[in-house]
Amino acid sequence: MDDTPSNYHLSPPQGRLNDPNGLFVDGETLHVFYQHDPCFSHAPKRTGWGHASASLTTAERWRHHPDALYPGMPYDKHGCYSGSAVVDGDDVWLFYTGNLKADGRRIPSQNRVRALDASAPEGGIHLADSGYLMDSRND
Repeated sequence: MDDTPSNYHLSPPQGRLNDPNGLFVDGETLHVFYQHDPCFSHAPKRTGWGHASASLTTAERWRHHPDALYPGMPYDKHGCYSGSAVVDGDDVWLFYTGNLKADGRRIPSQNRVRALDASAPEGGIHLADSGYLMDSRND
C-alpha cells in the first residue's frame, strides 16, 4: 500500500479524523474543519476540531494548521462536536456542539467562536472570549 499523502483525500497528521464541519472558500483556498482526536487511540477521547486548507488553483497538498477547537471550557470539556463555519465579512465564526457529561447524563450546548485570520499560518485558533450560547437543560 502506498503511504504517500493524497492531494485529494484529507487525513490528519496524527490521530483520528471524524466528520467534516465548517467548510468554506477564502479566495482561492479551501478551508476544512473536521472533528479531530489527535491522541486516538493511545489516550482518553479528546475530540476537538482540526483545520486544514488547500489551494483550489495549484497542486499544493493539504496544509495542516493547529487544532481550531479543543475541549476545555466548562460547557465542552468532554468534546467539541458537529457544527459549521459561517463567513461574515472578514470574520469566520465556528458554531459547534459542546459535550458535557454531568450527573450521569450528557448536556449538549451550542457554542460559537470567532476564528483568527483563517488564512494566517496559525489559522483557526479561536478567541477565548467567545463561546457558550445555550444548552439543553430546562431552567
